[in-house]
Amino acid sequence: MAGDGGADAATVINRTYPVLLDPDPEGGYTVTVPDLPGCISQGEDQKACLEHAQEAIAVYVAELLVSGLPVPEAKSRPGPPAAQGLILVKVSVRV
Repeated sequence: MAGDGGADAATVINRTYPVLLDPDPEGGYTVTVPDLPGCISQGEDQKACLEHAQEAIAVYVAELLVSGLPVPEAKSRPGPPAAQGLILVKVSVRV
């Protein structure tokens, strides 16, 4: 049988979500993903924030998949660069 080997076929989800970086008064940023309620991260600088956001989104989406819940499409749209503080983050999740 095709695919025999004891493992189910992996599900792969590729999505691009906008994230919002909010400067913290004490330094660094809080990162939220408007399309994924409760998906929040933080970082000392923008590079760290984006890396942490990718990890947080991947974990969030993987948990939805494992739980059999739908993975939301990105609905938020960034405007011109730096408008509303939204930055696009690409994520690929394999479960």
